[in-house]
Amino acid sequence: MLRVAVIGVGSQGRHHIRFLQALEGMQTTLLVDRDLEKAKQTGEEFRIPFAQSYREHLSDFDAAIVAVPTVDHFSIASELVEAGKHVLVEKPVTATVEDAERLSDLARQKGIVAQVGFPERFNPAVLKAVPEITRPLFVETHRLGVFSPRSLDVDVVLDLMIHDLDLLYLFLKEEPVQLEAVGVPVLSRNVDIANARIKFPGNCVVNLTASRVSAQRMRKMRLFQPYCYLSLDLAQQSFSLFTVRPDLCNAGFPEIHGQEFQPPQQQHPLEQELIAFRDSVQGKSSSGVSIRDAIPSLRMALAIKSKFQVPL
Repeated sequence: MLRVAVIGVGSQGRHHIRFLQALEGMQTTLLVDRDLEKAKQTGEEFRIPFAQSYREHLSDFDAAIVAVPTVDHFSIASELVEAGKHVLVEKPVTATVEDAERLSDLARQKGIVAQVGFPERFNPAVLKAVPEITRPLFVETHRLGVFSPRSLDVDVVLDLMIHDLDLLYLFLKEEPVQLEAVGVPVLSRNVDIANARIKFPGNCVVNLTASRVSAQRMRKMRLFQPYCYLSLDLAQQSFSLFTVRPDLCNAGFPEIHGQEFQPPQQQHPLEQELIAFRDSVQGKSSSGVSIRDAIPSLRMALAIKSKFQVPL
């Protein structure tokens, strides 16, 4: 049984707690939050021991979910790794690439599993699309959300767009050669809506839009490659594929073939992410996202932020 501590019991931390409660081979043994009253309320709600600090309870858990504000990711995760604890750190890993590299190196030296929370990688639509993605030449993404007071410690790039940047690296295995971006603060002190146009070495051009001040939620991605168009609705977990094939029997006009995919029922990518983390700790093969694999998306996100002409 893998004993797990959840550090940070805000919105995302609570999601982790709910799924951990139902997973085999994992037991939540400690909830931690610097706000002791919040830790107490959450601990009593889920009937889990709670504390204001994990340092006095290191013997009570084997692994930890780090779901605190981004600025604290490195200090907490590195301390846990030094103590021999496996960690699953929420996106966007750390506040800087240098800290992410240091954390990755430290985990490798200690023989510790250190992964990053990118649940979209476990989205059924993404899993279905990956084998079909060969040579994208143009990609368009829209990740829109309604305003929420959570995650206001970071801007919309590190809050929302980072998910699409991670998927781009998964699909392309490249980092940009050219980048333009604009971002605007609307309801907070940080950028709340952003657009980026990125060119990759293989000549793929990507247009990304992320907003947390929209009237409705949207998580869509469209990819265009030779003789093929792919459309992913990540919120609905659906996938559409259209291919064009020459048809000499149809007066030379191409024939369009389409296929649709929708899982029989909505799945929970966060649950699959936790299972991948558990399997990695147990020495099994898994598709969990290592810190090293998460660094390219962080580097892209910070490059986008550097283009903004507003105080951050």
